[in-house]
Amino acid sequence: MDFGVIDFYDMDSPAKNYKPDIFKPAKKTCKKRLFNFFIKNKCTENSMFLTNLCIGITVMVMQILPIVTQNWLYVTEPRPINLTNDKGDQLEAPFQYTAGHFKVCRSFVDNVSAEIEPIIKQRDYVEPCQWNPIYTGNDLTDFSFATVGILIRLGVPTLMHIIGAFLCIIAFFFALLGYFKKDSRSVISAIFYVIGGLTVSMSVLQFVCVVDDEMAPRMKPNAAGEPSFFSYRYGYSFMAAALSFLPAQLCIYLQTQMYFQRYPTPGEKSKVIPGLEDLLVQVRKKERYSYRQETGTTIKTSSPKPKEKKCYFNASRRSTRASRDFTAFSIQRDLPLSPPLTAPAGTFHRDKFCY
Repeated sequence: MDFGVIDFYDMDSPAKNYKPDIFKPAKKTCKKRLFNFFIKNKCTENSMFLTNLCIGITVMVMQILPIVTQNWLYVTEPRPINLTNDKGDQLEAPFQYTAGHFKVCRSFVDNVSAEIEPIIKQRDYVEPCQWNPIYTGNDLTDFSFATVGILIRLGVPTLMHIIGAFLCIIAFFFALLGYFKKDSRSVISAIFYVIGGLTVSMSVLQFVCVVDDEMAPRMKPNAAGEPSFFSYRYGYSFMAAALSFLPAQLCIYLQTQMYFQRYPTPGEKSKVIPGLEDLLVQVRKKERYSYRQETGTTIKTSSPKPKEKKCYFNASRRSTRASRDFTAFSIQRDLPLSPPLTAPAGTFHRDKFCY
């Protein structure tokens, strides 16, 4: 073989051991497969139902879990402890309270003074979680003051949150029935999502108002100008309940889109939308008397166009047709279509006449 050329037809040549490099595509990860699924997928009823199913489950998780958790609010509040200083004054220790709709727990903060550090080692001093005094009737003023003041005002927001979450659960099941039965339960599901999402949002707004009303005066500096030891911040349960309104709106859009997609033409929509058929009839009647703006000609139809009477109102009731105050004198020279002064008396009225 000249010039080192490989003869592919010679079985004794090195070509028989030649293995071409075959490009192997990289394996697709779950993230890429998920993105490709949403990119290449069309907006069919099945795809919208699967999307609505995932979002509906997300809405229920974001609304139900905050009800049973205590991570709504973190409050730092100083409370007196069984320890005195050298002068005999009772010391105060900062406690951190974790509050929810039904329970409140407390613990010591991490950064404390050297005088308070020995009492932190006494595990028995840290009391367990307490139920909301609305349901138990216990006096928790020794346990907390500001946090308990917030809890006793959360009766209405808690009830509204439970009602809103229950309505969203009903909406989820109506969505399933509407998809399988292909009927108006899809629209009913969207209505329940609207009411449930707004109810939960109102409960979250009331929770914010209660916390701000209770903590705002306590966080002001004292008379000596020293900063307050009170502070608070919202937790993950609060954020989940507040943000659940957004996926609920997506469920509303998907449910209405799935329902109206089953009736693509206006004639089919008129069978399910009350009053749409009468509106379409009125539109067709107006089209018979419409004008063709491009050519300036009138569309010829079988039904004649009704004649319109031109009426002119008199500005003064006491003026006569021969008076200078009569409207016809002022517009006779400007408008060539104005009626003559010798118009028939039969068409004259006190305030207007027509011709």
